[in-house]
Amino acid sequence: DQTENIVGIVSVYLNDNPLLKQSNSYQIRAMATAPDYRGRGVGSALLTAAEQYAKSQGATLIWANARSSAIGFYRGSAYTLASDEFMISGIGPHYLVSKPLR
Repeated sequence: DQTENIVGIVSVYLNDNPLLKQSNSYQIRAMATAPDYRGRGVGSALLTAAEQYAKSQGATLIWANARSSAIGFYRGSAYTLASDEFMISGIGPHYLVSKPLR
């Protein structure tokens, strides 16, 4: 009997953000890593896969509403802050982050 576990998840959608003034951009949503797998490169692998997918679709920019607690992670992957901190009701503080895709 073999059990499979989901260790991480990411969704990426074609969705322009009017604050970024960039067309054909993709949004990262619902990115998460299981607590026991954090710090093992799972999040970085998910982020890279999302970026590669968006780039394969012709995107020149990828963005996310990142939890404030994850800003170091996104900055470490060359994302820049594109907003002041804001609240998402029922979820908590976030920043808009973005990264050009070349």
